[in-house]
This record gives sequence, C-alpha cells and structure tokens, in this order.
Amino acid sequence: MKKFLLVFFALAMTITTRGQSASDHMTFKGIPISGSLMEFAQKLSQKGFTVVQTNDANVVLVGDFAGYKDCQILLLATKETKTIYTVSVLLPSSTSWSLLESNYNHLKTMLTQKYGSPQNVVEEFPRRSSSASDVLKMYYLRSGECKYTSTFETSNGKIVLSILYMGHEISQVSVFYADKINNEIAFKRSLDDL
Repeated sequence: MKKFLLVFFALAMTITTRGQSASDHMTFKGIPISGSLMEFAQKLSQKGFTVVQTNDANVVLVGDFAGYKDCQILLLATKETKTIYTVSVLLPSSTSWSLLESNYNHLKTMLTQKYGSPQNVVEEFPRRSSSASDVLKMYYLRSGECKYTSTFETSNGKIVLSILYMGHEISQVSVFYADKINNEIAFKRSLDDL
C-alpha cells in the first residue's frame, strides 16, 4: 500500500495544469472531483463502493468500475483543507501480460470513445520484443523496462491509463483522474514545502 501511495502521489505531482477553468471539475462516476474527501467518499458509497481504509489525506474504497469487479479506488486530498483532487482506480492484479494488456486496451478504447484520442501514448518494451513471450513481457514490466501509458486531456483535467508494477509480484492496470483546478491548488501547496 505504501508503494502504491508513492506511485499515486508521484503521478499526481507530475500532472501539470494550464490555467484554471472558471467552473467545471473533472468527474468520476458522474461525481465532480471537488469538495471534501469524506463527502466524495460518501457519494461513492451511495453508488455501491465500500470504504476499506481512511486517513487524513486519502480514502481507499473497493467496488466495480467499467465492468471490472473488485477494483480499488484511492481518493487523494490535501492534508490542510481535505479537498479531493485526484481519484485513482486499480483493477485487480494479474500475473499475465496478455490479461493486463487486454484490460488496458479495452479501457483505452472506452476512454477514447468518451474523451477522444489520447494526447500522449507510450507503449513500449526494450529492443524488439513484439514477439516476446508473456513471461518475458512481465519480466520487462517488473524490471521497469516496459512503459504502457495513455494520457487523455480534457478542459477539466487529465486521465492517465497505465499498466503498473506495484512490487511484491503485483501488476495492475490503473486509471488516474486528476482534476485540473484542485490538482493545481494541491501542487502549489506542495511547492510551499520546498
């Protein structure tokens, strides 16, 4: 869980935002990524998600997402104001590259239908490995030599779809939603720490 939080926080901080919209926020499951962490968690609970862990700056829930069962949903908020700014979804882990890639491609198709073509796509292995075995592709993922990410930009924020190795033999497809307005505020507060 600690490694997931570190990866999650690193993704949140690398998402840059340009300007601020006067009104709208990114949505997740039809809910604007805005307001207090606990209010947002309560709204997800009303949609069938179960809270499994909470602390000052995040909440972890479990539930169904885009047709996938038992996904983990991590909500990240600022420590000072408890304002939510990011939602991350982790599909159940897999030890099969072909299943990870299939889930990634399925979600990429769905996100493309909803948000248009991704603005940035990196789907690569080292050397010529298109014919590599499933086992070798998983090795590349675990060793950090595989990068699979698609970034969708909207006027309200960004969505980053990735295949991640989380450590301890856990590999998952992740969908990361970052609200433009609240992510900018969280980033500026983090800069104050420097």
